[in-house]
Amino acid sequence: MAGVMTGGIEMPRPEPNGGVSNKQVQSTGSLRESKQSAFFHLQHDAGNNFRAFSSSTAAETAMTTNAPSGPATMPHRQLPSSASLIPIDLKIAEERQILYDQRIVCGWNKDKIPKWAAAIEDGTRSFFWICLAPDAEKDIPTFKRDGTTYMPVGHVSLDKVDINEPDAVPDTTLADPAKGVLTITSLFVLPAFHRSGLGAFAMDECERLARVPPFGSESIVAVTVNTLSPRYCVGGVEGPDGLGQWEREGADRPVPQNNMLWYEKKGYKRYKEAPRYTSVGKQGETLWWHACFMRKELL
Repeated sequence: MAGVMTGGIEMPRPEPNGGVSNKQVQSTGSLRESKQSAFFHLQHDAGNNFRAFSSSTAAETAMTTNAPSGPATMPHRQLPSSASLIPIDLKIAEERQILYDQRIVCGWNKDKIPKWAAAIEDGTRSFFWICLAPDAEKDIPTFKRDGTTYMPVGHVSLDKVDINEPDAVPDTTLADPAKGVLTITSLFVLPAFHRSGLGAFAMDECERLARVPPFGSESIVAVTVNTLSPRYCVGGVEGPDGLGQWEREGADRPVPQNNMLWYEKKGYKRYKEAPRYTSVGKQGETLWWHACFMRKELL
């Protein structure tokens, strides 16, 4: 499945555990837990090159924080004080493996990691781990950066271009630095950490970093997201162009909640709906899924 991506928030999709070791499954908080959780919804998916902001202590300090830059907009448990965003370095094998394992839990786009790595290199993607302090009681892999150990419990990206389906034309309404717009995408948090405030924290930080070089620039005036259309979600549209799409796909997963409502509470406004994501139907046909495109002005 190419992925019914929700852009800013991604929904874990249960997949057969083919070719995935028990260690990989355990390290990301089991695929069974992923299936039960069904998706992430907070009740509930730069510079000149990567080295410019992954190896510079000053740059990393500028984008790392221990508190959200704005108040939470939905009730959630207390945000862990150790929460921080740390740039992902896909040149490091252990970080590539951690990202791959998290994409397994998410359910799609594990095949896009090389494409994302290239975007990091050319400065169009600022890709971050959502990190907490290591917890010996949790079977979650860690990594070290500049002598500090971090526990990545999710990831999020701030992009200068729309990295979408293969061979599709990028949607410049989502990202166009010349017009002052960046897009937040690939937001994912492990199921065990849902309702912890980490999703809101990651969004708040990306909105802040949109105006901080090298991740963005002072000329950025808005950020965007895209998420699965409510027509396919709980309470959505009956029939083949809505909830019936799940039957056409034949995937064994629950109908998701409507993530658009969460974005609206974060200040995002819908500006269009259009076909965006693809998956493979039961008969081998390509299914197109609509996305809601949303934008938030940065004050």
